[in-house]
Amino acid sequence: MDDMLIRFNNSARLSFSENEDAAYKPGFGKASLSSQSSDNVTLAINTVPYPKSSERIPLVVTATKDTTYRLDLSDLNQVPRLFDIWLADSYKKDSVNLRNSASYSFDIKNSDSASYGSKRFALVIGQNPLFAYKLVAFDAQKSTENKAQVLVTWTAQNEENYTHFAVERSTDNGKTFAIIESINSTGQGNYSFIDKLPVNGLNLYRLRQEDINSAISYSKVNEVMYTGLANNIAGNLMVYPNPVANTINLRISSNAETTGNYSITIVGVSGQTIKQASTSQSTWQSPANDLIPGTYMIKVINSKNNSLVGNARFVKL
Repeated sequence: MDDMLIRFNNSARLSFSENEDAAYKPGFGKASLSSQSSDNVTLAINTVPYPKSSERIPLVVTATKDTTYRLDLSDLNQVPRLFDIWLADSYKKDSVNLRNSASYSFDIKNSDSASYGSKRFALVIGQNPLFAYKLVAFDAQKSTENKAQVLVTWTAQNEENYTHFAVERSTDNGKTFAIIESINSTGQGNYSFIDKLPVNGLNLYRLRQEDINSAISYSKVNEVMYTGLANNIAGNLMVYPNPVANTINLRISSNAETTGNYSITIVGVSGQTIKQASTSQSTWQSPANDLIPGTYMIKVINSKNNSLVGNARFVKL
């Protein structure tokens, strides 16, 4: 009996593709096995996408001798438990779950065309609802450790290691949402993210979820309101205009020590360093065209004694 391979790739298609599949070529054995594409091409290697619900892949089985044969599942590699794999036998009106039993015996009678060919056997691959991804909880609230930050948490079931999460935030009352963090699932069930740069006013948070089939869903929206959120430490910094369009202007007030150089760092919403500079003046200016729209933190350190002069938030339009 021949060997046949079925593999999964969400970018694949069910019809024959020379770049993804390999056509079946008959050998010299007494029996042959291949699968069939949606456009009826017999294949030795068949690449298909994971099914949204279920998919039926015809198998072509032929033999020159009337006797008993056996189909064996030789390997099941990296197919998530979400998917059940059944061998369906329309001739005997029978089926077997290949995850539980990897072998199936059958007879071929060449005098009976229904006992062989492309109409008898099929692999039926479908999602098992018991193992379907589920978002259990999603929450966003002011951090107990730092009231100027927002702690976003969520709990998931059956996310395995193939679900992709993105935390999204809106600062225009839900008209638009922007991704502020992306996380790949690990199967641990519990996840969290700290938004270090919420804005004054209403912050709306939601979770974007992309499953193994590339299907996208969203959580409920959680609201976090800030009023009078401090824009700087000890009033030492002023960023203007705010929001910023083309140029960032920074002024270090006379309340701060003015001797020595100042180290300036612009930090993104996830805490990543976006830009660094230094100045010995109380004013500093920099182009903002290279910044993507969003909220940023500008941090100033006195290089003389390595002390924090201040932090200030600004929004890039």
